[in-house]
Parts: sequence; structure tokens; C-alpha cells
Amino acid sequence: MKKAFLSLSILLFTLGCSEEDQFSLFVSNDYNQKLYKPNSTEDLGEILVVTEKINWENEIGQSLKTNFENLVSTTPLPHEKEFKLDFIDPKGLIKNIKKHNCILELKIDKRIQNTTSLPEPILDQWANGQIIIKIKFNNQKSAVNFIESNAIQLKQVINDFYYSKIIKNYSFNGPINEMLKKKYAFQLALPDSMKINRSISNLTWLSQLTTEKDEVGEHEKQQGLIIYEYDYKDTSQFGLNKQIFLRDSLFKKHIVNKSKGTFMTTRKEENSGNFSHHSFINLNGEYTVEWAGLWRVDNDKMGGPFVSVSRLNPSKTKIITIEGYVYAPNFNKSDLIRELKAVIYSLKWL
Repeated sequence: MKKAFLSLSILLFTLGCSEEDQFSLFVSNDYNQKLYKPNSTEDLGEILVVTEKINWENEIGQSLKTNFENLVSTTPLPHEKEFKLDFIDPKGLIKNIKKHNCILELKIDKRIQNTTSLPEPILDQWANGQIIIKIKFNNQKSAVNFIESNAIQLKQVINDFYYSKIIKNYSFNGPINEMLKKKYAFQLALPDSMKINRSISNLTWLSQLTTEKDEVGEHEKQQGLIIYEYDYKDTSQFGLNKQIFLRDSLFKKHIVNKSKGTFMTTRKEENSGNFSHHSFINLNGEYTVEWAGLWRVDNDKMGGPFVSVSRLNPSKTKIITIEGYVYAPNFNKSDLIRELKAVIYSLKWL
């Protein structure tokens, strides 16, 4: 009889608890909520826009598409979009959809106060490896003005999230990083499959080969990193023309296929796409120049996009340039370049 009474007491107590309280009765104190969350999707460069359909179809949606889906001229024709936007009404944000890795939630309600600055992103709310950015406005015009004024900053927040997500699977250890440490006094987060193609006094060439299937069969993808340093004299060395000249001079000597007498060079002919070139202060307070374009192999059919990032070393005596290039004729290149940029911006000075 006592056992029956005790069981009834536990049952009544449990029924009186909230669902969260009930769950806590049956788990240990070292319960890790992350272990019970699904992992987010792995689609790099995708943004799920959660807003009412009317917003997606009016000037708000158009502003998002214009600023985030612009074509990247430094990818081969047909040019690829900078980001891939998808849309869903808030009512459709069900369990499976909540696993999306990048969610931009936009709400219009005349009763609420306008968002005036970028809000702090919410990480891992519904899935591990997820970012959610919520912005609110009381009218359509305010939303459009905010998007137009903050698109660059918003894209940087999203890209930084993708970079951090990518390098979680990479390592700062290993023989390549031991070499980089001794040669340049820095380390990079690198995939295990990265190999050394060439290492000479002022230049290092790394690459990895992977294969992927499509409807035709298996195809090879190559992602490479080329690292070189040179004496710093003045800021004019960061100019686009000097960067192109130096790149082509070095690569003609060192990024070569001796058996075929070919070498990598920068595509400069008409209709080959435009160059991007901009400077900024990075998170470590360093003056940094990033430029991008298309490469080809002289007297060969190989080619693809590249991105080049240059910065001064801590003693301000040398410029360190790290370039990432992609050869993947059967696949989109933007995500592959994004993976290489994650590696380049993972640099840690020692």
C-alpha cells in the first residue's frame, strides 16, 4: 500500500510540472542540450528569408535580391550569385525548415519600434551550426532603407559565420603548419587533405584534390593555396596593377607544369570578367587588401576563379599574400572559393 501511495505521489508531482521540469527529472546534471539538437544544413552561401509573402513580393524582397543575389563577375560565365536566397512565410517555419543554417527573419508591424543597427545574431537556436538574424520595422520604407544602408555589414556578418563554420572541420596542427610556422611565422586552419606541391624560399604552393559525382559521372575538383612574401616598401605595392604584375611574374617561374611548358597567369583579356579590389582593416586591426579575378593556364584550357589577400606581417617588414584558386569545370565555384577564404582569414600570427 505504501508503494502504491508513493507511486501516485510521484505521478501527481510529475503531472504538476511543466514539460521542461518533467524532462529535467530524468536527466543527469551533465546534460548537454547541444547533443540533442540536430545539425544545421551544410549549404554554404544560402540565406532563408522568413517574412510574410507580401514583403517578399514588394520593394523589401526586391532590395534583398538586388543586394544579396548580385552576380559575381569574378566567377566564370555564367556568373554565379553572391548568395542564394530562399523565402518562406513564418507559418511555414516548421521543424525541418528550422534546421537551415542561415535564417534572416524580417518582420513588419506598425506597433513595433524600428531596428536602427544590426542586432546581435542568435547562434544555435534550433540547430547546431546555425545563425539567425532578426530585424523588425514598423513600415516598408524603413525596412528598405535599412537593407540598403547595412547590406555590406550584414553580408560580412553572414560570411564570418560561414568562415567559422567551415574551419571547425580544419586544423592548425600537422606538418604543413609546422612548415608555415618556421617559414612565415603564422598558421592556418587547413583540411587534412591539403598537400604541398612546392616550397621554395619565398613561395609555397598547396592544393587538395577531391571528386564529386553529377548526373554524368565523377569529376575532379582542385582547390589550391599559393603563399608568397616580399619586402614592404610603401602602400603603392597594394595597388591592383602592381599586384597583378607581381603575381604573373612569380607564377610564370614557379606555378608551372614543366612537362607541358605551361604556367598559371591572370586573365586580362576583354570579356574575361572584372577584377574586384578593396582594402579594409581586418578584425586584428591590420591593413588588408583583397582582390579577385580569373586565372588560366598559358597554352592550356585550365582556368577558374581566384581570390588574393595581402597584409603586412607584424614587424611591417614584409607583405604576405595568400591566394586561393579553384579548378572545378563541372561545378559552381562560389562555395569552393568561400572555403578557401575561410582558410585565408583563419591566419594566426605567432
